[in-house]
Amino acid sequence: MRQLIRIFCSDLIKLKRNFIILMHICIALMGMGLFLWYYKVSGADNILKIVAYLQVIAIAFPLLSGVVCSMFVEQEYYAGNYKHMLTTSNPKYLTLISKYIILVCLGFVATLVSVLGFKFGISKAYFTSSFYMISILILIGCNLFEYILHLFLSLRFGKGTSIGVGIVEMLLSALLLTGLGSGIWQYFPCAWGVRFITIWSSFSSSKTVEYIKVESIKAYQSTGLMCGFVTILAFVILCIWFSKWEGKKSEE
Repeated sequence: MRQLIRIFCSDLIKLKRNFIILMHICIALMGMGLFLWYYKVSGADNILKIVAYLQVIAIAFPLLSGVVCSMFVEQEYYAGNYKHMLTTSNPKYLTLISKYIILVCLGFVATLVSVLGFKFGISKAYFTSSFYMISILILIGCNLFEYILHLFLSLRFGKGTSIGVGIVEMLLSALLLTGLGSGIWQYFPCAWGVRFITIWSSFSSSKTVEYIKVESIKAYQSTGLMCGFVTILAFVILCIWFSKWEGKKSEE
């Protein structure tokens, strides 16, 4: 644990020399500002505006994860061909865990800024504060798998592959939000966020989204547990793979 904390602190210090933190905040503020401006001149139902905003965040998450993970990994490559990642810890996967934690924390901060900023921007309390906080946890929790996937893609195949897969996932998650995703969205991690945030909004509001059929809470809990298990399994597999990885140059 001490070694992990030391590596984590070292990674935090390195963040001061790049713009990844600033990029997270800027994207969150720009997205929030754009939607607040649009909704101010739009005549759509206010509750559906909030739900749609959360859905857009969930849909964009796979692409943003791909971009951020590729930038993070590319930084390590240019700093010494992954030498720091491969030699500073024993076991080797501790450096990977440190970077994963940082990426998730940055994603959490950006989501916190975009969601709570939007809440205060619309001024009227259509939902409780607990609704927004749980929404943030859902958005982050459902995309933990995405960070795992894109860390692997960035390390093994390079920036182009990670971002390309992120674009495909973003389009796929939007498609699976429609009726085409009924019964199969559980098998596509990129759709977990947008589907669960829609389900949560449906339970929290008297306004229901037309294409969502609200089933029993137990069924959704089972799906959530399955998603959690898959995420943990993927993380374990990633750590095992990284322990055997020799730092082969990413293929662009």
